[in-house]
Amino acid sequence: MSGKFGSADLLANQDNLLCQAPASLITTVTGFVVNRGTSPTGIKVAIGSGVAPAVQDYIYFGKMIEPNETFTFGPIVMSAGENLWINPNDANLSARVQGFGD
Repeated sequence: MSGKFGSADLLANQDNLLCQAPASLITTVTGFVVNRGTSPTGIKVAIGSGVAPAVQDYIYFGKMIEPNETFTFGPIVMSAGENLWINPNDANLSARVQGFGD
């Protein structure tokens, strides 16, 4: 499995589930978050195995993205079945996760 694992027009102040690593594969992903708005905004990124992120799942918290800029993170190795969430402070953000599984 390789290529696009997920993409979304992110909802503000919500944990947006972008992808889940397949149950039988260890997955390596790279994420991209684009600020389409006119103001800087912050995001939180978490990876975990629950139905929602736990405090210890955050890998970025309050990361600022300037208008018309892209924040790239990764590569990140996800265990089988793990989820990746992005929670933006504002609307007008798009996200995409690319990767491959072994």
